[in-house]
Amino acid sequence: MLSCLECKVAAEEGINALIADRNKQSAAVQEFACHKLLPSNFTDGCDDFLTLYLPTVLYMTWEQFTPEGLCTKMKSCDSVSCECPDIKNVQCCNLGCIPSRCCVRSNGVGGVKA
Repeated sequence: MLSCLECKVAAEEGINALIADRNKQSAAVQEFACHKLLPSNFTDGCDDFLTLYLPTVLYMTWEQFTPEGLCTKMKSCDSVSCECPDIKNVQCCNLGCIPSRCCVRSNGVGGVKA
């Protein structure tokens, strides 16, 4: 089983490869759907429709996947480890900085609060 980091790196590469290869995927689906699956009287309309829309649909589909989502579903990452912590209101002293920095930040320097 992959670690969370390994999974995210592999998933990112996989998603990027799928997005980059969408025209080849589109051509393969179009060949099967329009020339093998449907009757011949639908071939021209099918080709026109899939040539126009399928690459965009594949792009939008692959863009919906995220490395975090894939790795969480594959149980390589837990959902908590993929979340970014909310640090907007966290101050230096709460993060365990060097005590002198906390002292300066708390008390100010030369009578001026930081």
